[in-house]
Amino acid sequence: MPETTAKRSIVFVDNDRFFLEALTDFLGEKGFSVHTAQDGLEALSVIREVMPDYILLDIVIPRSTAVGVCGDSPG
Repeated sequence: MPETTAKRSIVFVDNDRFFLEALTDFLGEKGFSVHTAQDGLEALSVIREVMPDYILLDIVIPRSTAVGVCGDSPG
């Protein structure tokens, strides 16, 4: 029986909707489970819920900054 590998998860945060959708599609095609957020507060909520393997975070986002999100995120 083939070994089943769980998808690696990514939370991708960006306030540019076009870029968010394009990169989400690309990462999904590469086999990642992608979760998105468009501002800092939403990012914190998604990160806490998903506990992703990776976080791809725009430096300047509404309602926080990358430093604010990274400083407040779990782990």
